[in-house]
Amino acid sequence: MVYVPENASDPRSKEKAARLTALREWREAPRVEFSRADRLRDEAASRRLAAALLAGLQEHDVGIHEDQPIRDRVVRGRGRRSAWLPAVLRGNLVPAKVLLETVNLGAPRDVELIENPRPGTGGRGVVAGLQRFYSGDHDRVVGRRAAPGR
Repeated sequence: MVYVPENASDPRSKEKAARLTALREWREAPRVEFSRADRLRDEAASRRLAAALLAGLQEHDVGIHEDQPIRDRVVRGRGRRSAWLPAVLRGNLVPAKVLLETVNLGAPRDVELIENPRPGTGGRGVVAGLQRFYSGDHDRVVGRRAAPGR
């Protein structure tokens, strides 16, 4: 699974902002602000990086999540969607940013992979994906269409 920032709109809701401003640590914390144009640029670059990483992993026969392998939000629980994303995606100044989830300890198949690893396969796939991204060959994902935006 590859998580990317969803930056088309500011992720802070008025209700959430009202709750947070009541907290002193929130009021005193440094802020990272992005313009709408910056957020849109970063989201596009991040999606291209995510597609390139998935293509590199597929080239090295690493299994890819079948249901929306590129996501702009974390899914928690059965059917419950959350707009929560880690700060590494929300507040990072680097334009192309992703969070690559290589295993999910709640998935029995992933636990089996940890117990019986295939050394080097995932790492080689990530390197191949990075090479694909930086060479400009990032618009296709081998064997599948790129995941929809939402």
